[in-house]
Amino acid sequence: MLIFVSARTSQTKMAQNKNNNLDFLSKCAICSGEYQATDLTILEEKEQKTTLHVTCRKCHTSSIFFVSNGQAGILSLGMTTDLDSQEVKGKFSRQAVSADEVIDAHQYISQQGINLEKLFRS
Repeated sequence: MLIFVSARTSQTKMAQNKNNNLDFLSKCAICSGEYQATDLTILEEKEQKTTLHVTCRKCHTSSIFFVSNGQAGILSLGMTTDLDSQEVKGKFSRQAVSADEVIDAHQYISQQGINLEKLFRS
């Protein structure tokens, strides 16, 4: 299930609310339980983008949020997950698959005569 959360906040409003600029992440989308700051785990931080994991104390639903700060303000996308924060950290610490690895996999599958469509339908 994907949950889209969008908050467009002007720079002025962000400055006024600098102590808690993650208000839009304050409640669980499933049960409306309130998150505590200690429930959030930062998975990745880049210049204008942060990825967070949170587990609701009330219903135990875990979610991953991708938060970005751009000209339009703060934008975020959230989705529920069955992974806990440690499992998600493990996924984020891995290196991305390179283009060469994708090409190698494609060539191997083609050489072996594997029909992926048939394989995934069974």
